[in-house]
Amino acid sequence: MVNITSNSVIINRGDCFTYTLPVNTGSVLFPQIYNLLEGDKVYFHVSYPRHQYGLGVVIEKEADSSKQDEFGNVSIDFVNSDTATLFPGLYFMTAKLVKSDGWTYTILPKI
Repeated sequence: MVNITSNSVIINRGDCFTYTLPVNTGSVLFPQIYNLLEGDKVYFHVSYPRHQYGLGVVIEKEADSSKQDEFGNVSIDFVNSDTATLFPGLYFMTAKLVKSDGWTYTILPKI
């Protein structure tokens, strides 16, 4: 069972799932969907609660333009080996867009 809310995810050991998120460089009220260009990357981290970005990371995934659909959504696939050693429970998730020119954006979740 996987349960995803705005910035948290409940994962059980061995779960497989796909998480789809928009690449939004604007805000929740004024979204600006961004189509990934060559060299752009989306980094998705699942970490223990109450850790800074990049610390306490238990799963790190990466996506490029090949994982983006025509609506600007990026799909992140999780397989058994990604979650096989996790303790069932609540985790924090973050997603960052790093453009090829070095600019970094926090990707806001869907509401």
